[in-house]
Amino acid sequence: MKIILQQIGKQYDYQWIFKNLDLEISSGQQLALEGRNGAGKSTLLKIISGYLTPSKGEVQYLTTEGPIHRDDVYKKISMAAPYIELFEDLSVKEIIQMQAKLRPFQNEMRAEDIMDWCYLENASGKLIRQLSSGMKQRLKLTLAILSTHDLLLLDEPGTNLDAQGLEWYHRSLDTFVKSSTVIIASNVASDFHKTEARFRLEAG
Repeated sequence: MKIILQQIGKQYDYQWIFKNLDLEISSGQQLALEGRNGAGKSTLLKIISGYLTPSKGEVQYLTTEGPIHRDDVYKKISMAAPYIELFEDLSVKEIIQMQAKLRPFQNEMRAEDIMDWCYLENASGKLIRQLSSGMKQRLKLTLAILSTHDLLLLDEPGTNLDAQGLEWYHRSLDTFVKSSTVIIASNVASDFHKTEARFRLEAG
């Protein structure tokens, strides 16, 4: 999926988080979205995902089949972010099964295979609220990376991951992301993965 941002801006009350952003992300490209805290990285990701509407400007989504309307882009996107919560009263296996009904996993993977991949095979019956922060993050990333998508958005993917978890995260991208466009927002170098391009947001 190709993404074109034209004169994008976002304003809250009387303050502009950013404005007049022009950016073109080629299909299959991996982009590192950088910037210090408060620069608007998460806000820009939410705009690209269609969750937020820009105060000005336009986002275009293009595939080999033609343009995609903003209202339909969610069907093509997977996203993981610290502010996206899991259903705390579902078990690990239940949330994977629910996800499979909404968005198929790659290669028609079974729930058992998915839990094995993210090292949660022994926690299949545990409720999400019983998991550690690192286990929750691996599950969030698994649900996003292993599902079918044309655009993968990751906001601070290394949150709550130790060194082994970071190695697993990079291996997951190597294994399951072949042709999708990827945008990774962070100010931590270890969160980025084979990024071909970088774009830096400056606050204000």
